[in-house]
Amino acid sequence: MYQDRFADTDKSQKRFHKDKELLLEEVTKNPKDTRSLFYLAQTCAGLGQLGQAREWYTRRAALGGFLEEQWTAKLRVATLGLRLKLDWYTEVLPWLFKTLEQPAPTPRSEPAVILAEYYKTQKKWDLSYKFAKLACERDKPLKAILFYNHNVYDYDRWHLLGITAYYEGKMEVGRIACEKAIDAKNLTIDYQNLQFYLSETKKYLVVGHPRTGSGYMAAFLNSCGHKVGHEKMRSDGISCWMAAHSAKKGSPEDFDPYWTKYRRRPTDKFEKVVYHIRNPKDSLPSITGENKDTHSYNYRREVIKYHFNIDLNEYKTEDSAVISLYYWDKLIISQCWGFLAVIKVEEAEEHWDKFTDKLPEKFPSKNINTRSKKQYDFKNITQEVLKLLKEYCKKYDYRWENY
Repeated sequence: MYQDRFADTDKSQKRFHKDKELLLEEVTKNPKDTRSLFYLAQTCAGLGQLGQAREWYTRRAALGGFLEEQWTAKLRVATLGLRLKLDWYTEVLPWLFKTLEQPAPTPRSEPAVILAEYYKTQKKWDLSYKFAKLACERDKPLKAILFYNHNVYDYDRWHLLGITAYYEGKMEVGRIACEKAIDAKNLTIDYQNLQFYLSETKKYLVVGHPRTGSGYMAAFLNSCGHKVGHEKMRSDGISCWMAAHSAKKGSPEDFDPYWTKYRRRPTDKFEKVVYHIRNPKDSLPSITGENKDTHSYNYRREVIKYHFNIDLNEYKTEDSAVISLYYWDKLIISQCWGFLAVIKVEEAEEHWDKFTDKLPEKFPSKNINTRSKKQYDFKNITQEVLKLLKEYCKKYDYRWENY
């Protein structure tokens, strides 16, 4: 279990003062009591007395006893040296190398991550890459995990390798590292780093109308082993309704640049285009709710107006949802070429072989990215718009009479 002893509550501070007195008594009686020495150092650190904590950790590190505790004491001497801004070469580096070489009881990644981070700040990319790679090569400790910080193993080491590999020209290593960092925390910074490693041609472009399953399709493909991002580009492609619009000069590609950053289609080179659709009986109530989102609605309004000279603002609530669905379909068919697989999200589990050659180990939940549906009265659709909806249903074999 990992706990930050350097940032505790007021209640803990009062307890630490009492603990320090008791531990000092024990250490005075028995200067080689390794446990008392270690927890005296811990207590001083919790009180913010970093210099004293480092002195007690140093004394504990010099003794034998419990191997993991001894190893942790050495690491704390190094990290406190960094916090106290002591000399790197004489007060920090030697201790890091001691922990790097000594098992606790198995080799640990923490000192290598600290070394990689330090050399990154110094822009010594060869050394930073060397230690980041070493950190990633070491296995997660399965035993002796009393002072184990899972963030170091799940994210930090891969994040660092994803940065440093680029400067050493290790493109495939960097790509894999960024993907592992994304899997761990799904942070924008790692998506940004990933873009430096991606080839121009991607495997998948997955598009559809908002609220028809883009999050589900991304999860489905990921469960098959394909790294497809939801509204962000990953190694194998992107699942994003905005990517249906191939931005060209003069089009509304910059209508809302903050919102569409990292989301609109950056390339037209995809091996497969997958178009996901959903039964309008289920999607139209959700689209009505989506139309309350100013960013989403305005972007679709501008794109549809640009391509088809149709303005969503000229239609009432029920009609505008149908018009958006109908013309977004036309946009996708006209914009996306090459291999095009039309997938009903309701039937994706049955027809997975239409868009991937790998059967997922476990199908994802269909409740990904769901939101509460707005009330939708199909009787309020005008006859003119109803004809378009029936045309859409006939085209994709949805039975209108069931509505």
